[in-house]
Amino acid sequence: NGVYSMDCEAVTLNQLIAQSNKSNGASLNNTATIKAANCTFDGNAANGLRMDVVNKTWVTNGVYSNNGETGLAMSNVAQLSVKGPVLHSNTGYGLNIDTINVSGLVKDAESYNNGDIGIRYKDSLGKINTQYAKVHGNANSGIYGVNCENMVVNGCEVYENAGFGINATDSPLANVKYCNVHDNKDIGVRYSGCKKIIVTDTDSCNNVNAGIYAADC
Repeated sequence: NGVYSMDCEAVTLNQLIAQSNKSNGASLNNTATIKAANCTFDGNAANGLRMDVVNKTWVTNGVYSNNGETGLAMSNVAQLSVKGPVLHSNTGYGLNIDTINVSGLVKDAESYNNGDIGIRYKDSLGKINTQYAKVHGNANSGIYGVNCENMVVNGCEVYENAGFGINATDSPLANVKYCNVHDNKDIGVRYSGCKKIIVTDTDSCNNVNAGIYAADC
């Protein structure tokens, strides 16, 4: 790893450049508070920035590109705020968050040309809100959430992805509003196994399959 920390009270990364490391650009573990601002993680063999078991984290801006796995990866995070990152050309996901225990906000992100899903969420116990993101050209779905208690996608443009534009699966509440979802290679907005779905003022057009599709809801 370029940067490694374990069992710290607080970690701050500011304008860090982590490139071409043989594992993660940075790996931060079991930390109360993490702040990362205006950092570059490029060409690392594993993840660009990986965080595991974190109470609160703030990520602001930064570039996460050309990494061998995921650009920005988090797991077991209580509260998170991710604003303004550019995530592109990673072999796996652009952004991947597993297990959000309280709440999360992803705002003004751009995720494109990744080898899998652009933005992926799994096992959120609280609200995960994606606002004003631009997600395009990914080799799988644009935005994907599975088993999220309250998944909100608000004001996003999701287009030209090789899978679904937005895919919500097995989530009690899935809410897509004020989005422009177009020219994806499968369904534009797909719900599967969701207890309650909401679609508000969303355009879903020119997708190869249905604009909006719901099954087992």
